Amino acid sequence: MLRIPSWFCALSLVSFSAAAEAVVQIPVGPLLNARAVTTLTEGKLVTWTMGIDGNGGGDGYLTSAASIFHGDKNIKALPDTSLIPADARHPAIQLHWSNSDGTGNQTRALHGADSFTVAVPQGIYSKLFLVFTSSEGSSTLTFTLIYSDGEEKKTIELPDYFNVIAATDANCFNLITDLAKWSKTNGVAENNHHMVDGVELHPAAKTLTAVKVAKTAKAYLVFWGATGITTGTVAARATPLRRQAHGTGKLLRIEGLPSASGESPSVTADGRIGMP
Repeated sequence: MLRIPSWFCALSLVSFSAAAEAVVQIPVGPLLNARAVTTLTEGKLVTWTMGIDGNGGGDGYLTSAASIFHGDKNIKALPDTSLIPADARHPAIQLHWSNSDGTGNQTRALHGADSFTVAVPQGIYSKLFLVFTSSEGSSTLTFTLIYSDGEEKKTIELPDYFNVIAATDANCFNLITDLAKWSKTNGVAENNHHMVDGVELHPAAKTLTAVKVAKTAKAYLVFWGATGITTGTVAARATPLRRQAHGTGKLLRIEGLPSASGESPSVTADGRIGMP
């Protein structure tokens, strides 16, 4: 059965060019190779297959609906909606689990020394946010920002996903906090204090085409998604999805960009970042 994510509700196709500041949800579907989140799909638990620790075999996360269905009490699970609301640190960030999808990949697992490259809709970005969890210790990550006329590198130490990251950290932040984690049988392994974390990058003021992420051999890393804020122009065809919960910006889906999961980046039609 073809499952369409519940947040996809395109209305009509229009020509669109986003200028000034706009949020772009970067399509990463072809990069995802794992399911780290148990979902409640068609009335049944669909258990995670490659988790968040134990080199992928230890524990995973559950959606809130899956946790309630399982009978868990007084613990925090992932929200059922994987569009994480904006706050003062970051814009709205689209991640990739859904209770309506029991088969599609949600995350990318990286064991040992490994790397991957995120192609971005070409444009000038003021900020780029990439979402991870690192377990069995911190991960040393080297980001290669690839521009139309060259590249630059930045190395960041991403803390273990048990750590509370200081609000003053310029590079890393906790995106989702104080989560429980669950075993392969969806039993609660630990009640709290686990995170999903973000890395914030500041590209140069020139056309960005891709970002390569490379990790060293230590730790186990999970990649969850990527979002950018453009300061230039991203030209595309777009379909309205829905209005943000706060503000007047219209959320659009950019069409014509490759994604194995059918996902596409989004921007606000009036160029607003739209911090709820």
